Amino acid sequence: MKLAALLTIVLVSAAAASAQDAPSPAEVELRTAIDLLKTKHINRDAVDWPALEAHVFHGVTGAAGNAYPAIRSVIAALHEKHTFLIDADEWKADMARQRVGNTDPDPVPPPEFRMLDRHTAYIRVRQFFGDDKAIAAYIANFQTNMHALRRAGACRYMVDLRKNGGGNMWPMLSGLVPVLGNPPYGYFLTAGRPDFPWMPKDDLVHPNPPVAVLVDRWTASSGEFTAMAFEGRPHTRVFGEPTAGYVSVNTLAALPDGAHLALTTGTAQDRRHRDYRVAVVPDEQPPPGAPASRAARRWLTAQSCRP
Repeated sequence: MKLAALLTIVLVSAAAASAQDAPSPAEVELRTAIDLLKTKHINRDAVDWPALEAHVFHGVTGAAGNAYPAIRSVIAALHEKHTFLIDADEWKADMARQRVGNTDPDPVPPPEFRMLDRHTAYIRVRQFFGDDKAIAAYIANFQTNMHALRRAGACRYMVDLRKNGGGNMWPMLSGLVPVLGNPPYGYFLTAGRPDFPWMPKDDLVHPNPPVAVLVDRWTASSGEFTAMAFEGRPHTRVFGEPTAGYVSVNTLAALPDGAHLALTTGTAQDRRHRDYRVAVVPDEQPPPGAPASRAARRWLTAQSCRP
């Protein structure tokens, strides 16, 4: 009886010690983020990881969300502007397109489609976030409207990417496939090699009508990649301002509490294998006060119509 009691006491004590030594959810969250950044980030070799870890783990405990400030300080230490943390509620709100806790989803205005004249169509493509259901609805709506423009007589296109802050590039490219020409439209590079060609799943007819692309200083990330997808395409001209300069490749990685890291893992090339390290620079930059759309419209009107 005494042995059984002693054994019970020993087991309880060991369990208590184990619970006391187990890392908190915040420590697990931070450790997961650091392991991702130190193995995958493009600037991972520029950081003194032992010193940084010793600093950021100090005082991190409790709920997973308590690790967010420390994770953001690690990101800052990498000195690279495209990597960022999406906390758990932000991610869930953006995917579900509804409020989660105190967090509202980022606005995702739908694309716009209209005829400017009997042969010139205007397509406004804004940033996009959403889950698989939202992606499917976005692409279906895009394709329906593209067919409607073609039936209305469109054979020249103005694609407006101004203020497109990014998000998921694949639905944007899938919607624009009818005017992008033949894939691949570009490449992601890791370790300096073009190892991921841009090949959207929705493979439609690939004519090459004249396309004017509008960009500005707020065209960023996937918005920039969408502009890059037109680079090197025949009968194409880009108008506006140099883009925001987020032309590096981001990989999404989930953290234990549902937050996500968008970590920069590489660079990108257009379909001609030209590198983009700073921004997408337009072919034509109108002077201050002159709308890029006016110059684009003038160029489009001068192009022969290919119905």
